Amino acid sequence: LPVPSIAYRIDSFPAAALAPIFPETLRWQSSINGEVEFTSTDKGPKGRIALDAGEGRFELLLENEWQNLSYETLTAELDLKPDEADLSVRFSGPQLGKLSVDMTLDPTEEDRTIEGQFKLEGLDIALAGIFTGLEEVAGEINGEGKISGPLMKPLVNGKIALTNGRVVDPRLPLPIEEVAVTVLLDGYSANISGRIKSNARSEAQIEGEVDWQDAPGGEVHITGDRLPFSVEPYARLEVAPDLTIAFREGALRVEGRIEVPRGDIKIEGLPEQAVSVSDDEVIVGAEPEKPLVQSMDMDVTVVVGEDRVSFVAFGVTGDLEGTLRIGKDMDTRGTLQLVNGQYEAYGQELELRRARVLFVGSLAQPYLDIEAIRKVDAVVAGIRLSGPAQSPTTEVFANPDMPQSDALSYVILGRAPRGKTEDGQMSKAALSLGLTQVNKVTGQIGEGFGIRDLALEAEGSGDQTSVVASGYLSDELSIRYGVGIFEPISTVALRYDLGRFFYLEAASGLAASLDIFYTRDF
Repeated sequence: LPVPSIAYRIDSFPAAALAPIFPETLRWQSSINGEVEFTSTDKGPKGRIALDAGEGRFELLLENEWQNLSYETLTAELDLKPDEADLSVRFSGPQLGKLSVDMTLDPTEEDRTIEGQFKLEGLDIALAGIFTGLEEVAGEINGEGKISGPLMKPLVNGKIALTNGRVVDPRLPLPIEEVAVTVLLDGYSANISGRIKSNARSEAQIEGEVDWQDAPGGEVHITGDRLPFSVEPYARLEVAPDLTIAFREGALRVEGRIEVPRGDIKIEGLPEQAVSVSDDEVIVGAEPEKPLVQSMDMDVTVVVGEDRVSFVAFGVTGDLEGTLRIGKDMDTRGTLQLVNGQYEAYGQELELRRARVLFVGSLAQPYLDIEAIRKVDAVVAGIRLSGPAQSPTTEVFANPDMPQSDALSYVILGRAPRGKTEDGQMSKAALSLGLTQVNKVTGQIGEGFGIRDLALEAEGSGDQTSVVASGYLSDELSIRYGVGIFEPISTVALRYDLGRFFYLEAASGLAASLDIFYTRDF
């Protein structure tokens, strides 16, 4: 009987024709050449498959832009024998370095045992910058090792090392000027050791182990000293971590200590808060994704200000110190306080008699306990801020007791009000102080009624002091409604912008009016 055999030759087959089997975010541009020889013998199959993709490139779709990944060599050769199969792969490129893999497989065994080796030379990790969007990534990976065991679950032994690493991006809180990492592969586990330097006087050490024999998991210990940590544009700190991070079967555990001995915190304004998606959001027709981290257990102590951490924000200056303990689900206990503090308000520098931020629950929901005072002879007057940070209560107080307007006069002027005019001005200031607390809630209420940027403010002085609510019904049409504090007079006004310099206003109060106004800045 004739011996069945096959012989094929492939010339300039376009790799783009394989697009249907690739994800939509990956394209392959190349020409493939090859030979296929196969013979069926009494002892088993025998043959050879050789493919050469020559020079080419892979194109990756990242953030709606196609990124090119060029290579110079891509070959694969498979030699078939009745009792074994030998595979050889060669892959190289200007950024990819050189990768070689040689393996032998025994097809007669049930678990398809393999024996082989790999070698990686000069892999430039600048490629990571393409995938992560980081400004600059540098470094080189080299390694070699052996592969053995079942085909579907091989053991890997060897060594992989990253040298001359560097990561630069203004969005990163920790600059990485130098990084070196060594990974020792030992079957189904690996030992990791490395160091990170951010400048000449700082260094972090990383030691740990990961394994993947059953459920992937591992533990990493991170220590460091004088690491520069930034939260732009608010804080520049030096930190000293001593943390252990462990992960197993969806459970993350973080424990240890972080010291923040020195640094500067300066807050000139907070960004508008974005509306986050609810945790119970359900997308109809989409299979819910199982999160990688399903639970997080923490026991981390944070010590602030052992040297000096300066704090400047919203007129408050001082040195921050204290200790926090962060537990499971970010439950936080502890106190941060300002020492040697001053508070500038109404053009005056007030002494911070007490300035504490108390944590008795969620890290994102602290409580404030702040008293800023001014001493004038035997009178102590001040402003007290207390309650949840999201909606604190502001109170003007004095010792001995006196009307709030008188206490505020001591805070602002350093004396009691003189006459009805100053008393009215202090009433207006006290009123404005209270209104600032409700403006956030007022804005939310206004949105519910279709009024944008609804706000409350105090206007006028003395007997003419009033509370005014204002907001926008559209981009051109705004509304104002005022109620007198000392006189029972209410006014309502509609204003319509006619262009850059003109607007029309209709008002009703003690008298009705319709006016057109021309404004110009000089």
